[in-house]
Amino acid sequence: KVPMVLIDNGSTLNVFPFRTALTIGLDMETVIPSSLIVRAYDNTSRKVMGTFKAPCKIGPMETIVEFHVMDITPNYNFL
Repeated sequence: KVPMVLIDNGSTLNVFPFRTALTIGLDMETVIPSSLIVRAYDNTSRKVMGTFKAPCKIGPMETIVEFHVMDITPNYNFL
């Protein structure tokens, strides 16, 4: 379980910070490499390290979500 998550309305990427991936023990060999570069609202750019899919359960709803692993330091564990 992850204690702090920012829920998105579907208009952005599902971002998963690299630090959180290390903390939960994500096997980085399961992460699919990506050449995607994300530009933030302040016009900075960051490279996506890779993507992975994970089951997510919020209340009674469960779904498979694709996350983009990035080396960033946000105020949340994943978006």
